[in-house]
Amino acid sequence: MKQTLLKSFGVVIKRRREFLALSQQQLAARSSLHRTYISDVERGARNVSFDSIYSLSKGLGVLPSLLFAEAELNAYKSAGEQVPGATEKARTAADLTLAKGHELTVKVGS
Repeated sequence: MKQTLLKSFGVVIKRRREFLALSQQQLAARSSLHRTYISDVERGARNVSFDSIYSLSKGLGVLPSLLFAEAELNAYKSAGEQVPGATEKARTAADLTLAKGHELTVKVGS
């Protein structure tokens, strides 16, 4: 699961960067990281530190928790696993969607 999560996190970073029409070089400058580091993260080839995650989130203009949430949901989905702690009622009542800008929104209702 760790490798799946790293790759999923990289996909989230790349999607968000492309949505903002940023090059890897531009994101690197906004995040105070090196362009090749951004490339490694997007490919899932780096075990990213919290400091780097925080820098990336600032560069992308999103909370680190939203990056984690999207990556985690995608990783569970691609692994065909159930999200831990999600009850049957919550799974059927909650419509988890990625809204424009790839920010996680949760709609609760029938």
